[in-house]
Amino acid sequence: MMNIRLKRLLLAGTMLTLSTTILKAQDASEALRYSQTVPVGTARSQAIGGAMGSLGGDYSASSINPAGLGFYNTSEIVIAPNFFFNTNTTKYALSTQNPNQFGTYKENKNGLQVPTIGIVLSMPNMKPSSPWRNFTVGIGVNTIANFRRVTYLEGDNYNYSMSDRWVQQLTEDGASLSDALTNYVDGAGLAVNTYLVDTFNVSPNNPSWFTSVNPTTGIQQRDRKVESGGIYETNLSFATNYGDKLYLGMNLGYTILRYKQERLYQEDDISGDDLNEFKYFDYNVNQETEGTGVNIKIGAIYAPVSNVRIGVAFHTPTWYSMNDVTNNSVLANTENFQVNGSSERMTATTDLNDGYPLEFSYNYRTPLKATGSLSYVFGTFQAAKQQGFITADVDYIDYSTSRYKFPGFQSISDQVNEDIKATYKATFNARVGGELKFDWFAVRAGYAYYGSPYENSDFDASIQRLSGGVGYRGKGMFVDLTYVNSMQKDTYYPYTLLYKYSDLPISSGSTKLSTSTIVASVGFKF
Repeated sequence: MMNIRLKRLLLAGTMLTLSTTILKAQDASEALRYSQTVPVGTARSQAIGGAMGSLGGDYSASSINPAGLGFYNTSEIVIAPNFFFNTNTTKYALSTQNPNQFGTYKENKNGLQVPTIGIVLSMPNMKPSSPWRNFTVGIGVNTIANFRRVTYLEGDNYNYSMSDRWVQQLTEDGASLSDALTNYVDGAGLAVNTYLVDTFNVSPNNPSWFTSVNPTTGIQQRDRKVESGGIYETNLSFATNYGDKLYLGMNLGYTILRYKQERLYQEDDISGDDLNEFKYFDYNVNQETEGTGVNIKIGAIYAPVSNVRIGVAFHTPTWYSMNDVTNNSVLANTENFQVNGSSERMTATTDLNDGYPLEFSYNYRTPLKATGSLSYVFGTFQAAKQQGFITADVDYIDYSTSRYKFPGFQSISDQVNEDIKATYKATFNARVGGELKFDWFAVRAGYAYYGSPYENSDFDASIQRLSGGVGYRGKGMFVDLTYVNSMQKDTYYPYTLLYKYSDLPISSGSTKLSTSTIVASVGFKF
């Protein structure tokens, strides 16, 4: 084996001068990350579960049903900072030999989100005889996704190594040695250049790939992933009121997406064998994604009687232009197999890509969404000492319809999109909430359920949110305070393998992200 490796070392010197062309293909999990959004909004909106689809009279309505801005009779400005406290709990098998014994790992991530800021300008119709009561314009910024979290797991594996993924990828693609070192510079190529992955023969055009890692004798795997960023939407909304019966609205959305991942995945040999040509490897992932997108929301609210409101809204897909910048690295120690007297070698993406990180631009389209809403308002007469409402929204969204487009790589676009269609399904979201108002003081509560998008019922990525809050309404100003507890489940795979090469179960972790959020709103009417 050593002679074959040394011959390959001589061949590899001529391969690094070849031009690098690579596609950083996305996968179904990243499609979900950018599609499963939960708008933050004002404290009042969050307190009632975000069920603003037919209620109106709050800036947050612009992100759900912009017709709700038609209820404004005065203008206002509102700012709603919020503090979040994330705890991500991962449950992972301590060993593949004892799959029913689990380790539990908790990681915390706290911080301040970009606040909701909105201005609503209500302009009454100067013609009292016209049924068109007013025209309203709203503009503001809202956070619709928060990516900040930390995931950690560890366990012993006697079935597979992440390096098996790279071997399978190179084998399935029929990659030559030149291909490996030029077209896979974010993963497999790094493993090849550090001799973590190697060939059984010296033919550069038809190699037989293998990994130095032998998991059957035992390897410890550790994985820590730190994610940050979010999606921030700037809205320009228009709404009108016809006869205090029909409210119409439209919203133009411009989204800015930022995502960053810093990940350290490690494998260590726990066999005690000093002559098996593997001691450890570290795989560092550093990825940054930036994107901008546009969308349109239209909606209507009808009030057949003064205390009943029925709403409907449609959100077009968001069309994103995306750009990824990736600079990964592999540090491998092949123990008794040495190159230039050293067992340890490291290769980064920049080493195989002419000194530059890997950069790729592409397009992504989220699913469209339809929302139906119903509200009942009581105590609408002016003399009532107690007023309030109950309200509910239901969304329909088909996550299987999100699509990638990689310019110049149609076949890969088709393959990834087929994976999305097979992985996800249509689902429903539900939000319900209510408010009781006693003169200047209000008490609110709400609940929201965002359905799991996975086609396979064994996977659950549903989100549940419980909320409650209080509010003060004075002359010309208001103050609201809300607490929200959110719970999201998911399944996390440190790596995936091709089924036709994988007879044994692939280890996965179950994650539970618990987020406590405190939202405070301050607004002024004018």
